[in-house]
Amino acid sequence: MPQSEEVWPFSCPILSKHTSLANNMSYRIECIPNVSTADPVILERIAAAIEATEGVTLHFVDLGKSTNRTVFTYLGSADQVLKATDALFTIALSEIDMCQHQGVHPRMGAVDVCPFVLLDDETHADDLLERVRTFAQAMSTKHDLAIYGYEHLASSPERKNLAAVRQGEYEGLEERFASGDLPDFGPQTFTSAVALHGATAMSVRPLMVAYNVNL
Repeated sequence: MPQSEEVWPFSCPILSKHTSLANNMSYRIECIPNVSTADPVILERIAAAIEATEGVTLHFVDLGKSTNRTVFTYLGSADQVLKATDALFTIALSEIDMCQHQGVHPRMGAVDVCPFVLLDDETHADDLLERVRTFAQAMSTKHDLAIYGYEHLASSPERKNLAAVRQGEYEGLEERFASGDLPDFGPQTFTSAVALHGATAMSVRPLMVAYNVNL
């Protein structure tokens, strides 16, 4: 039976705000970050920051109370989506303590997963990959954040699959660092910041349809 997830009750599903990108030379992308909280106060702040970013449309917010996890979906020009995502990281990492996190969904960080999807012509694929790589480096430096790349951002074939990257989850991170399975960006030792924030899996990937089922 499909898992019943509550839709966030604030300003989430399809918003009436639509921004024309006709005069913007940047291509369009989508970002679908998963944050490890169902706290409405934190989610309200994140949603407000996304909606306040010019040229970005917050398309949907999927709240999972049982998983203590929320998925945001927003799109716009590449420059502006990255700007909105910067704001999301700043808020989420300042508010979520992974030492206290409980939830039934696999997770390893406050901003657990952060995929970017190209919505326009594939000729922009290489540029988007380079932008996301630069963005990952910037976030890791700004927040002392451990980031593992997957899909097109993977540093090895073994890291292309998200499940493989997230294996061991948050509780296994300290042992993972000790074993030499280190992030692609950010601290190369298990720091207090890693203990607080966990790690993020970031990618550039194709469009996909995802759903959960209860067995």
